[in-house]
Amino acid sequence: SSSREGSKKKIISFKGGTEEAALDFYALDLSKPVDSVVIAKPLDVLNTYLHEGPACFDKNQETIYFTRMITGERDKQTNTILKTLHIMVSKKDSSGKWSPAISAFPFNSSSYSIGHPSLSDDGKKLYFMSDMPGGKGGTDIYYSELSPDTIWGNPVNLGDSINTFGNELYPFIYHGNVLYFSSNTHPGMGGLDVFYSTYIDTSWSAPVNMKPPVNTIADDFSFIRDTSFNRGFLSSDRFNGLGLDDIYSFVEIAPINLCINGQQLEIDDQTFYDGVVFKVLNEKSQEETLLVSKAKKYRMVLEENTDYTLSARKNGFKYDKVGLKLTRNTRDSYVNLLITPQEKNIKVNGILYYNSNVDSLGMVIGKPTNNVNVVLKEEGSQIAKTNSNTKGVFIFNHELEPKKNYLLNASKEFEANKIENILINGIVSCNKKALKNAQVKLMNNNKFQEDLKTDMDGNFSFNLSPEVENYKIMITKNGYENYESPITTAGLSVNDTLKKEIELIAKPLVPLKGIVKSKGEFVSNAQVALYADVSQIKTRVTDDLGNFSFSLLNDASYAISISKKGYFIKKVDVSFEETNSAGEIILDIELDSLKLNQVITFNVFYEPNKADVSKSSVKELDKLISFLQSNPNVSIEVSAHTDSKGNEQYNLKLSQDRANMVALYLYFEGGIEKKRVISKGYGESKPIIIDAKTEEEHNSNRRTEIKVLQY
Repeated sequence: SSSREGSKKKIISFKGGTEEAALDFYALDLSKPVDSVVIAKPLDVLNTYLHEGPACFDKNQETIYFTRMITGERDKQTNTILKTLHIMVSKKDSSGKWSPAISAFPFNSSSYSIGHPSLSDDGKKLYFMSDMPGGKGGTDIYYSELSPDTIWGNPVNLGDSINTFGNELYPFIYHGNVLYFSSNTHPGMGGLDVFYSTYIDTSWSAPVNMKPPVNTIADDFSFIRDTSFNRGFLSSDRFNGLGLDDIYSFVEIAPINLCINGQQLEIDDQTFYDGVVFKVLNEKSQEETLLVSKAKKYRMVLEENTDYTLSARKNGFKYDKVGLKLTRNTRDSYVNLLITPQEKNIKVNGILYYNSNVDSLGMVIGKPTNNVNVVLKEEGSQIAKTNSNTKGVFIFNHELEPKKNYLLNASKEFEANKIENILINGIVSCNKKALKNAQVKLMNNNKFQEDLKTDMDGNFSFNLSPEVENYKIMITKNGYENYESPITTAGLSVNDTLKKEIELIAKPLVPLKGIVKSKGEFVSNAQVALYADVSQIKTRVTDDLGNFSFSLLNDASYAISISKKGYFIKKVDVSFEETNSAGEIILDIELDSLKLNQVITFNVFYEPNKADVSKSSVKELDKLISFLQSNPNVSIEVSAHTDSKGNEQYNLKLSQDRANMVALYLYFEGGIEKKRVISKGYGESKPIIIDAKTEEEHNSNRRTEIKVLQY
């Protein structure tokens, strides 16, 4: 339904402005792509000069029940003509044309409204809203049952579980036992919210709020979903819409399906349906990559022995996160992938190749490796097992659950009697002490062939082809000098064993000494965490004089985090360029104490004239999350401010929407309890620069602040 230009008759004026047309029915072909030019066509046979509103069809789409506004009785107190809603019905004839609409119910009335029909799958119950006498509140939800002689029975109120003293309306019955509806009284986010209730035994369950992204602080209503696919539509006057009430589509997103294609991560691109995009964070380098879809797939090569976080995002907010780490720790392991879902269930499958390359589209080219044993383990215990097929493909239907650790391993048993190679056995040590988890790479004529990690005793082994004479071994381990040595098969025969004992040289340590103060006073008992390549590795507590110390290797990136109750968390990057003449790094760190009503400006920016937070502001908001997580007793007010451009009321609403968006980010991204954050929009009422003239001055007034309310 739409009041767009071209409707039957202009009858409504909003706030004394331009007249708006009556609601009419329009039809749109959804079988065509959403980005193609599709024109909505009016259904003139059903449209009149009055409102035609929410409708529903029978399962054959040959009967339509819909809401129409009817001229009712004269109100005796106001002497005005009442406008009431009726449910009408129309049927298609043999030629496919709709018949003239007639009243669907004998209990349609000129003194109260009945509207918003929803028909059950079997066509025997019709749900609707009404403000008829005897209800629980303003408008209630009822149903009528079709008798054997095809007459609709008297309305039945759905009862106290559904109906309140307020307004319940826009019912939608799903699979006969789930009711979606909107209410302005059940606990919600503001205005009308969408709820659902399930019919169990003989009663409806307590309604459940659908929460974001379905519900917002605005009115959200007219929720419907497809009975075959997990998709549907709703109406809303949420911020950033194109007009008054707009139609939005949604889809219930299926579990993310990860495909391990060789050394490459692949995910099907379904943004047309679910709107989910993916980023990958390299936890070591802190480099974040937005995956770009090619040939309807997202792809990324995973470096071995590197921790990654795959972040699935929808509408800018976190939808799911998955920890990933690809390793190979034996010569017989094709894939050894550590997987940790963090938010939702995921699925995994894969494709195995050998002699593989990647083409211009990122597609892996190689010969499929079939009949490989592929095992899925949960917390160390095997939960599923399969084999790769003739195309190298393996699939697990098992869903991986959040907060659990999984291992995906694909390997082929080593049959020594069938392999005619030269074996190299090695041991890596330092000062005669075996080194485990050293990375060992085998190069074949300067081309990478294989890599693995040393075991608990420092051992490693490779198979060398007697047809290749020149190899090279490269060994790396944090805290040690890199090692490189040529290997030759000259003079060796098949089934010979070459032994290598390799001593790595430890790198010197750099002393780090620090002192923590606040306004000239030493801060004792502060928690000091040392991060190496963003992973926390050591902790200290400052002494009575605020001192702490660490020993560092100069081959990693370090940072220090200091926290104590009553102070803002402080993070400091460590630079080896600041080493003094004695070979030490000295840090003098100042903590800022917390104060009630203390106001701090955060560099949070938004899309122009929107509440959407810009991508450049995500790190700043993550700092705020870190602060709140480190200070669990702190409560804050998030306030958003605009410049003085534009309408005062518009700026006030915009600032409130922006403050709400920040609060939602803290809740969904950081798990910060809602009761700890109050969001407040001040519009243009509290400028830093009064009578701002330049763009720079206006920019100073456009800001987001936090105020400490409690700690």
